[in-house]
Amino acid sequence: MNLTKLAAVQTIEFDIDIETTDIFDQQKSLEEARILIQELNERSLHENKQHKHIELADDYWELFNPIRGNSEDIDFSFINELDFIKHSKKGEIKNVLKCWTLDRLINDQLTAATVQTYFLHVKDSIILTNLFSASKVQSYVENIKSLLLADIVKNQIVSSVLNFLSFYNSITSVELFSEALYGLKSNLKLESKSRTIPSGLDILRFSSILEDYFSVTESKKIEYLHYFPILLWWKITTIIPLRPFEFCSIEPSCLITDNKKYYLKLPRIKGEKFYKRNVRRKQIVDRILVPTEIKDLIQEYNSLIDKFNHTSRKTFISREVYDLTLPSGESSHKRKRSNDSFLSTDLQNLLERFYKNVVKPKYGLSYTHIPPIGKKSIKDDSNNDADIVRVRPIDSRHIAFINMLAQGWSKPEIARFGGHLLLSTQASYQNHQEYWIEIETRKLMQYFKLGSKVFSAEDTNNKDSFIVTARIDSAFKKKFILKPPTTQFRKPLKIGYCTDEKQLCKTHCYHCKYWRLTVEELEERSDELKAFLSECDHNIAGLFAFLKDLNRFIFKDEELNPEIAENILSTQKKLDDEIFKRASFLYNVEQSQVN
Repeated sequence: MNLTKLAAVQTIEFDIDIETTDIFDQQKSLEEARILIQELNERSLHENKQHKHIELADDYWELFNPIRGNSEDIDFSFINELDFIKHSKKGEIKNVLKCWTLDRLINDQLTAATVQTYFLHVKDSIILTNLFSASKVQSYVENIKSLLLADIVKNQIVSSVLNFLSFYNSITSVELFSEALYGLKSNLKLESKSRTIPSGLDILRFSSILEDYFSVTESKKIEYLHYFPILLWWKITTIIPLRPFEFCSIEPSCLITDNKKYYLKLPRIKGEKFYKRNVRRKQIVDRILVPTEIKDLIQEYNSLIDKFNHTSRKTFISREVYDLTLPSGESSHKRKRSNDSFLSTDLQNLLERFYKNVVKPKYGLSYTHIPPIGKKSIKDDSNNDADIVRVRPIDSRHIAFINMLAQGWSKPEIARFGGHLLLSTQASYQNHQEYWIEIETRKLMQYFKLGSKVFSAEDTNNKDSFIVTARIDSAFKKKFILKPPTTQFRKPLKIGYCTDEKQLCKTHCYHCKYWRLTVEELEERSDELKAFLSECDHNIAGLFAFLKDLNRFIFKDEELNPEIAENILSTQKKLDDEIFKRASFLYNVEQSQVN
């Protein structure tokens, strides 16, 4: 089916992420694919009793569509007919396509119809470009431009191919095609979209729960060891932007000592070709200096699993220990598999188990999830009334990127640490100032000792101390346990009152630690207070946007522009000041609510 015909029969609301969670690895991807194909068969059999069992070696997959009541066919045999692919290479290309398809079907939980659409776009791109031959870049882009289709459909085509190239990035010309397709995508008239991640509050709650859980749970308990990889994943990947696949692929001997400093060896994919590539002449980082906290966690995990003597494992996280420490009555997977490698599906299952067995029962918080990228997911168990949104394995990488951008890191440096071959890949991370503003505000409010009672309950078995502060509900967003004014002095102001007898004003009243509101004023003057907060948000958003624009122009002819670099530092300082003002304002308002 050609592109025009395909687009004509498909719903144009489909969307696909332009970067995949995993990267194709001949051994590990096929190992995971053998597990996923079994899950696909079980799911398909549940939907259609007439489902024909699929083997990974099969080139023709017939997938039932429960909505339409028909089958969606995915045929990999077209590779056999392509003369421009060497016979010795055809098996690998089919394996790549199969692994990529399974990743979309199972890990992204997308319908067969949606994935078939993506697959057909990729199939056409392979045929039209002779498997992404460098000489075909321009003609392929022009072909898409010339299609008599709406921009939203062209975007679907481009995004599908970018997603595939992100998964199979060992193709020699991947940078050329990706750069050209990103350029085409940026010129399409579309509604602005960015990655959807949990809110800053959801992320802080999750982080606080992790900290609390591992501080109150005895290290000798089996559950401590079982969930410990989550703590490792969170601490490492919110600093170092690794994909879940990359985190799971970290080797057992990952900690390197050099001149009394500790480095983490990163599992960047893959081989000589990959490492010879660079971003703006800067090599992708494959080892990084880590803080003492991460070094200690790595050493603690090694100590915890030492008694299991799992010396044959290929990954730092022991799949065998993961299996042996499973909660009573739970199984790691319905199908047996080798325990030599901890895979990204294991991380996903472990994280979901943590929410089910820890977050909900121990902390009393209900949770929901963000639907996968795409028009529809296979299952929709979302709950709009839930207390928190569940964090996904890929979210920590996004968080690391967003924080690096907000701190003024240049795009090339971020690309080096994130393993990005293209600076354009970062575009979707730069629209999350709301997340970053909320995170920084909450962190500062905690710095003001706003959250000092989160884990201070005398009875560590009583979770009320966490729940009170986790279920925040303030004048504007949420509520905290707060301290009353420290003096009895009250001087009326236009809004609120001052508690400082000396009146040594150093800033606007709203930002001053001596400023307070009565409960009545809080209700009566709420519109004015919200307007002030809105002005803060507007200033922050403007500075954040300016910071992004500066990053776009920091390099000229591959060299650092010192004037723009200086502006970035200056803008970052202004941004920090505005965030501080916003946090102090919210803090003062919420302190005024104490009876």
